[in-house]
Amino acid sequence: MDANNDCVYNAGEKAPMWAAVFLFDNNQFAQVMRTDSVGPSYFNTPTGAGHNYTLSLGYTNGEMLNVCPASRMYTVSSIPSANNDFGIQCGKGYDIAGYVGGWGFRPGFDAGVYLYAYNKRCENVNAQVKLVKDLLLSVNDAYPVPDAVNGDTLIWNVNSLTNDNYFYAYLNVKTSVAATLNDSIHLKMNLDPIAEDSMPDD
Repeated sequence: MDANNDCVYNAGEKAPMWAAVFLFDNNQFAQVMRTDSVGPSYFNTPTGAGHNYTLSLGYTNGEMLNVCPASRMYTVSSIPSANNDFGIQCGKGYDIAGYVGGWGFRPGFDAGVYLYAYNKRCENVNAQVKLVKDLLLSVNDAYPVPDAVNGDTLIWNVNSLTNDNYFYAYLNVKTSVAATLNDSIHLKMNLDPIAEDSMPDD
């Protein structure tokens, strides 16, 4: 995160993990690499005549804004090339997103359900993650333990959800013996608050 908009990675600034960096050769896509846990990304490329490389960053979706360089790309004039720093900033507000899934659903057997929720922007928000489980499932145990259970809805309260952390829950469940092989298992996750969420549909 470029705190002072100077397009230089300075001490104390956060370098995003897993950002996509694209390499183009003569304006044709050549490679994509993800930044590592401390921000850098590396390419191995051919050198010599006929190669004209440019780099661009994959953040253009409004969640993370690529603010510099103004062109949003670097022309690589020599190889090796270092210190091609991209300045990014968070979009304003918060945007809670997530997904839920499961596996192993067979009548009378244990199965697994997982939930993952995160904030795609930088404003801290106290969130509530709710799982509405299928009536054919009973919960053996859950980690972390829900803060509340209301019928078939399990509720977790998550304090200070930012783009630096996330919420993850795993449930061991049992599928009812009344289930048949043609039944579907429905899992629904609700994320609150949505009133000021930048993109409530996700």
